[in-house]
Amino acid sequence: MFLNVGEISADGRRVDETLTVGPLAGPDGREFGAGPVRIVGLLRKRSDGTRFQGEVSAVAELACSRCLDTYSQPLELGFDLVYREAGAPPGAENQETAADLDAVEWMTLDAGRIDLSRLVTEQLYLALPLKPLCEEGCPGLCPACGAPRRDPGCGCAAEVIDPRWAALGDLKRRSQG
Repeated sequence: MFLNVGEISADGRRVDETLTVGPLAGPDGREFGAGPVRIVGLLRKRSDGTRFQGEVSAVAELACSRCLDTYSQPLELGFDLVYREAGAPPGAENQETAADLDAVEWMTLDAGRIDLSRLVTEQLYLALPLKPLCEEGCPGLCPACGAPRRDPGCGCAAEVIDPRWAALGDLKRRSQG
């Protein structure tokens, strides 16, 4: 979906759209689905381009990086972008300070249009956790049998001691006994 910046009135244009995006590649390389993605924001004309401030929200189906279970992760990310024609130098309006401009991302228009699908995809990638976890204390997989540790079906010993450290364990038991 495209927004034509030439159609923005002097008061600006409110955007409240729901888009669907195809499967995306997650941080671990596996594909994930984001379901319907909502983008809400305000477009305003400026002397140096078109400012788009808003928020993208969706619910992604991710794989936990410890136990590999699929879980739902809400994704929300605010953005502040200024779109300008290719080759146009970034400028500043009088009411903005240098600190305000540092927080703004400068983007290039696509033939006078803003590609909402591309914007949504970029914002979803930025909102993804680097290491998706189904829960903070996820115990992961059993190193012996590969079953999720939270399942009671894993009958492996609770603690597998690395043989390289076994001598230290014996020394600890002797000193306590």
